[in-house]
Amino acid sequence: GVGTVVCAKVVGWLVFLQNGCLRWMASWPLAVVDVDWSPLLMVSCYVGLAVCLSVSYFSRATWLKLLFSVTLWIVCVGVADAWLKRARSGVVFYFNSRCPAVHVIYSSGVSYLFPAFPDSVREGGMAYIADSFWRRKLSAPPVVVSGDYHDARVSATGGLVECTGGVSFLVLCDGRWGRLKSNVRADVDYLYVCRGFNGNLSHLARLFRPRCVVLDASLWASDRERCVQECRDLGWNCYDMRREGALKVALN
Repeated sequence: GVGTVVCAKVVGWLVFLQNGCLRWMASWPLAVVDVDWSPLLMVSCYVGLAVCLSVSYFSRATWLKLLFSVTLWIVCVGVADAWLKRARSGVVFYFNSRCPAVHVIYSSGVSYLFPAFPDSVREGGMAYIADSFWRRKLSAPPVVVSGDYHDARVSATGGLVECTGGVSFLVLCDGRWGRLKSNVRADVDYLYVCRGFNGNLSHLARLFRPRCVVLDASLWASDRERCVQECRDLGWNCYDMRREGALKVALN
C-alpha cells in the first residue's frame, strides 16, 4: 500500500544519508587506519584491551603482572608477524594481463620492475599490485627499468636481464631476438613470453638454452597453444600462468 511505499522511501533516504555521513567521516585525517594484522595479533590486542579494562577485578599486583605478560605477548606476536610478512628476496613474474612485468626484489627497500610495456605502468597498469602488495611489503617503490640498465645488482640489455643472485630472464614482447644468429647458445633461466611476441621459439633455440619458458597471461589463446606445442617439440619446460598463476622464484 501507500504506507509501505512511504516507509521504503524513508528507509532508502536514511540509508543514503548514513552512507554519506560515513564517507564524509572517512575523509577526515587519520579517520581510517589501514593495518595488515594477522588474526592472532588482532585477538591478542583485544585480550590486552580486556586486561586494561579489568583493573577493578584484580589486585594491583596481579593486574600489573597480567598487563606485563599480555604486553610482552603482543610485542612478540607483532615482531613475528612483521618478520613473516616481510618482503623476501626473489623474482616475481606477475599475473597481470594488462601490464606484463617481472619484479626483482632484493629487500623491502631495493627492487626493480621490468615491464614488457613501460607505458602500461605509467597508465596505471600496476595500480592494484602497488596498492595491495608494494604498499604493504615494500618500504620504497621499485626502480622501473624501461630500457638498458646496469648497476651492481642487475644488468639489462635488450630485454635480457641478469640478476645478482643467480637468476636470468629474457622478456619477449616483439620479434627482435628471432632475427639474430649465433654459433653458441647461451644459458638463461627463464624465457618470459608476453603479448606482442611474433617469433618462434624454435628460432630462439639457436640462441638460448632456457631452464623454463614462462607464458604470460597477456598472450592470446592461439599464441599460448602454439608456444606450448613448440615447448613440447623442443623438450623445454613450460609454465603457463593462465593455468598456474604468478610465478615466484627465490634469489640465492
